[in-house]
Amino acid sequence: MKNLPDWIPIVLRFAGITNAVWGLTFALFTDVMLRWAGLPEPYFLFPWKMLGLVAVIFGAAYFLAATHPVRHVLIICVGFFIKVTGFVMLISFYSSGVIPTRLAFFFSLKDAIWSVVFAIILYYIFKAWQAPNNDEGNPDIPLSDALLKFTTQEGSSLYDLSFRKPVFLVFLRHFGCTFCREAMAGIQRNRKEIEAEGMQIVFVHMGEPTEAEIFFKKYGFAQALAISDPMCLLYNAFQLKRGSFWQLFGVYSWIRGIKAGIIKTHGIGWLVGDGFRMSGVFVIYKGEMLKSYRHAYASDRPDYLALASCELA
Repeated sequence: MKNLPDWIPIVLRFAGITNAVWGLTFALFTDVMLRWAGLPEPYFLFPWKMLGLVAVIFGAAYFLAATHPVRHVLIICVGFFIKVTGFVMLISFYSSGVIPTRLAFFFSLKDAIWSVVFAIILYYIFKAWQAPNNDEGNPDIPLSDALLKFTTQEGSSLYDLSFRKPVFLVFLRHFGCTFCREAMAGIQRNRKEIEAEGMQIVFVHMGEPTEAEIFFKKYGFAQALAISDPMCLLYNAFQLKRGSFWQLFGVYSWIRGIKAGIIKTHGIGWLVGDGFRMSGVFVIYKGEMLKSYRHAYASDRPDYLALASCELA
């Protein structure tokens, strides 16, 4: 269970126990539970007892999911949607006067709490599933070694390129990211000024070279120098780690995302690579880092022209 918080299996087991206990209680004491809820006791109790047994089955399923949350993510997804659906239906029935206050309050509160808990668990599972395999504790490559190791599609290493002219190294997020697309449009808009400073623009991405070629061509970089880094080894060497929830999905990022994606029509696309990886811009010259900009939030907008203005020795 790579990169998952230790509390997730504990919470899933707790969910399994509470569902099983609740289901057994309801199945064995159906008439008592219905009277407590303020509902009239039906002549035929079998459908209600089956409802309790279904809760027991889900309890066992949550217990199973606790053994390997990533592998059994569908169980957690089903549980999440059931809780959300149950909450919406209870509020709807209560507003229509179909069910009493006690029943609506107890079950809607329970479903609301578990909906939030399952949503948080699913977020961490998705983040763990997205993580490159090397993010499980392997040491990062030293920057000096990374400059020698990583090459563009033409076969030149970053180290060698940096001795020809300063390298304006742009680390992108995944190609479907609104802010990645906005960054490409911004760099294209300032391309002449950046190159006038003597810079060679090189992109680092997490996609396949063929995917990157199509993506770059869309933004006017048909012959762009680029490095494919799906394992994020070069990202790690430049200390571009995975972002937190607030860095990626905070209120400011949502506001900026609406502006960039809808108002400025950059849109969104399929997730290609690690969707939690942060981006950055660096200037490398003669094997040394002259300038750096690491995004504090996914929605940050660097001043590309200020970064490209360097005093070269």
